[in-house]
Amino acid sequence: MKVLVTGAGGLLGQEVWRVFGEHHELFAVGRNQPPHVGTAQWQSVDLTDAAHTYAAVTRLNPDWVIHCAAYNNVDRAQTHPDEAYQGNALATRNLALACQRFDTVLMNVSSDYVFDGQSAPQDGYREFDATRPINHYGESKRWAELFVEQLLNKFFIVRTSWLFGPGRPTWIDQVASRSQDGQPIQAATDLVSAPTYTPDLAEGMLRLADSHHFGIVHLTNTGFCSRVELAEEVLRIHRRSGYAKLQKLALADIRLPASRPSFSGLQNLAWRIDGFPPLRPWKEALEKHFSKVRISL
Repeated sequence: MKVLVTGAGGLLGQEVWRVFGEHHELFAVGRNQPPHVGTAQWQSVDLTDAAHTYAAVTRLNPDWVIHCAAYNNVDRAQTHPDEAYQGNALATRNLALACQRFDTVLMNVSSDYVFDGQSAPQDGYREFDATRPINHYGESKRWAELFVEQLLNKFFIVRTSWLFGPGRPTWIDQVASRSQDGQPIQAATDLVSAPTYTPDLAEGMLRLADSHHFGIVHLTNTGFCSRVELAEEVLRIHRRSGYAKLQKLALADIRLPASRPSFSGLQNLAWRIDGFPPLRPWKEALEKHFSKVRISL
């Protein structure tokens, strides 16, 4: 199949490019050409420009569009909401409108932040639970979901959480690096979700694409943890257990510009009842990550 990837140079997009590229013909669009995308596979497109996006996608006429591009700065979104709505909601709308023409399947990557963190079942939010975002970033991602649901007949909305992987350093890599340098590390005791390894997520997305079991799907590595528990596991892997400069704080004491859902764990219900095997536990994925991305301590 012919597959168009947005955000191919991003944290998740790099893994999607690798995984899907083993099975399908790939193309990419965006503002900046990633080094691993060949010139013949690339087209410069501003996804917030509706006409430009429509022309580019319909000219290529892909079978699938995998939409990994996103505005992910949660705190800046709170002070510059228009940027988040343009980068997440309107860009997704523009892709959905282009996909309409030839009934192209759109797989849109969404977030646990579409939930408020206050009313989750004990084993995590289900695909059909009511969304209630509490910050502009979450609202922009939910708006993007609504555009996909309302404009297309065949789509996936893949909600995930707390991504980490080899594509670029994330919070877990900062924890490892800061402990190496003897710097303080702040982590919230009351911020809980599922860390998700991008190579595992990309493999799951390929399984979904091949299944054609369309709809909303939650997909994360198995298990939940707090930010403190995640930091402690990173420190254990790097033989820094009991690191004295790990500051265990309530989220309110960290004073971030945007509110976060205190518990946004996702129950991978649709994935499970469709018969797919669970993604590996997050601790195993973390071990795998640091076996490849080694930070010497």
